[in-house]
Amino acid sequence: MFAIIDPRVASLAPIFALHAPDGFLTVPVALLMWVLTIVVLAIAVSRASRELDERAVPLMGVTAAFIFAAQMVNFPVAGGTSGHMVGGVLAAILLGPWVGALVMASVVAVQALVFQDGGLVVLGANIFNMGIVATLGGYAIYAVLCRLLGGESRGRFPAAAIAAWSAVMLGALAITLELAASATSPLQVALPAMLGVHALIGIGEALVTVAALALIKAARPDLLELRDASGLRRGITSPQGAA
Repeated sequence: MFAIIDPRVASLAPIFALHAPDGFLTVPVALLMWVLTIVVLAIAVSRASRELDERAVPLMGVTAAFIFAAQMVNFPVAGGTSGHMVGGVLAAILLGPWVGALVMASVVAVQALVFQDGGLVVLGANIFNMGIVATLGGYAIYAVLCRLLGGESRGRFPAAAIAAWSAVMLGALAITLELAASATSPLQVALPAMLGVHALIGIGEALVTVAALALIKAARPDLLELRDASGLRRGITSPQGAA
């Protein structure tokens, strides 16, 4: 996510914003993103109803509240701009990718409806970029890296850092393609600008994600064991079964 602070760069807002405002995506593109978002969230609801451990239900609310609060804290990046946490990878690691996507969709929706952070017509695109692409894509990277690093217990922190950074980049790439499809900003202009700035934001995302996981592991390691009742955890453990 990105916020413009310096009025001298306010004209770059449509390029540097993951929370797209209304008017920067054409209606056909916005409608397409709504359709894709609804389909994926329907799948997420179905999967979550089968896979979610009931002990993790309170953690959903706590995670959503933490991510919502963390997104309120902006940190300076460059050129009068500032970034803030997305949180999709953290939600997916704690709750599983499908439940994490639902939590992120709720966070993004509340921000738009209550705080006008992002438009309503393009809300489907914003949920898709941050709640689906960043969350599911980031978790997929996390799972692969944990396998390569010998299991989740060994690879949790480096895998989470890389996945969190990558998730920000995936979200930035998604909105860039949507802006280009809407003829809001040429791809050759938006792509390097968006990815360049969000590469820096991703560093902050990685640091916050790892710090949160380290705190949880120190204070409540049991919370890291509530995810994936139907076997998703087994996909990222080492051959010896370490979790």
